[in-house]
Amino acid sequence: MTAHHNARPGQIYLITGTTSYTSYRMEELTVQGALSGHVDALILGNRFNLYNIAYKLAETTTHYRHLLDSHITLSRAETCYQAVGLLSEFRENDTVTLVSDLLVTFEDESAPEKEIDELFFEGLLQLKRLATHAPVIVSAHPGRQRPHLFRALEKAAAITEGHDTFPIYMPAPRQEIEVLMGHTKLPFTMQYKQERQHFTEMKRGLLLAQDKLRFADMLDRAEFHISACEKAAHPLPHASIMMAVALEQEKALYRLAERDRDRENQIKGLKQDLKAREQRILQLEGRIAALDEDLDRRLAAFRQEMLELKYPVYDLAP
Repeated sequence: MTAHHNARPGQIYLITGTTSYTSYRMEELTVQGALSGHVDALILGNRFNLYNIAYKLAETTTHYRHLLDSHITLSRAETCYQAVGLLSEFRENDTVTLVSDLLVTFEDESAPEKEIDELFFEGLLQLKRLATHAPVIVSAHPGRQRPHLFRALEKAAAITEGHDTFPIYMPAPRQEIEVLMGHTKLPFTMQYKQERQHFTEMKRGLLLAQDKLRFADMLDRAEFHISACEKAAHPLPHASIMMAVALEQEKALYRLAERDRDRENQIKGLKQDLKAREQRILQLEGRIAALDEDLDRRLAAFRQEMLELKYPVYDLAP
């Protein structure tokens, strides 16, 4: 195997190894393909991180959003039936085809073995059809249920890349793509306005007028930190904007927490005051009860005196 393998039409390239390695390589090849022209990516597993791809493109060119929107077409299949159906819909042209985790959906235990085999070999035919005009790169791992599918894929692949082999490279970027790859960065104020413009449709799509006001207010608050975002020089402007928004939300949460602590202290003081008042009330109730007893005793004595005055007792002895 030579030190470098440029991806060429007419061949299927297989990338295998650990899941972290294949995920990294597929993301890297997606970036290379987007810079070279166009990529059709079929995602069958859950290890395809579009944010990483955007980050890598942003490190290369300030026009990363154009590449994401115009140079990468993503399709996702949840079942092997969908996977084969999508492959059959891909057109034969000079577009690089990337298939991530090809064998994942073919490990469905509920599907009959014969039907899975027929679908898999139909998928291989579609890959070979697409490979006649442009490179087809597939990542896969040996399955526990159907290891023979991986062996068949290895035989169909012209080159297999793993940890211990030399990596596959995409064709060099075309001249018109190279024009886009300037590293001159716009002032963050302009980047902020561009990013905010992309969220205009999202704001319009919000159903409640109150949500639209809150959404606009959230982005307005991010403007407070434009100078800090400028110093951060993050390749993805919206990441800096989201950090600024998160900071404003953190400040709002802190203010709410401070208010809650102040109110808790107020409530604690009121409870202590209420407890002192309750104790004072108990003392007053005790004094009132003592006064009532003393009053009852005095009234009883006064009544007795009145009876003795009204009905005197005479001594009738001779």
